[in-house]
Amino acid sequence: MPVAIYAWLRHPNDVVAAVTECVRCGGDTDSVAAIAGVDGIPRELLDRLFEWPRTPEWIAAFGERSQTKDVPLIASALRNLVLLAIVLAHGLRRMLPPY
Repeated sequence: MPVAIYAWLRHPNDVVAAVTECVRCGGDTDSVAAIAGVDGIPRELLDRLFEWPRTPEWIAAFGERSQTKDVPLIASALRNLVLLAIVLAHGLRRMLPPY
């Protein structure tokens, strides 16, 4: 996330430059670049997207539908606590023998 924010702050009006900078950093480039370039993708890049049978319009509509809205705060907090417990348990288990 820090790389995406840095790239966006450095290139606030140039999505291509921000995404390119994220990719050049290496690591989990697809996720970081997607975060940095989530809005304002130039049409010429979308026109070159080949994700048949999904179109850029279908992908955008899917993203809009799958955003969680009006989720009760207590439900979100409970879900996050359960996931935190799972992640911590997994990490602690990996520290025990056999490695």
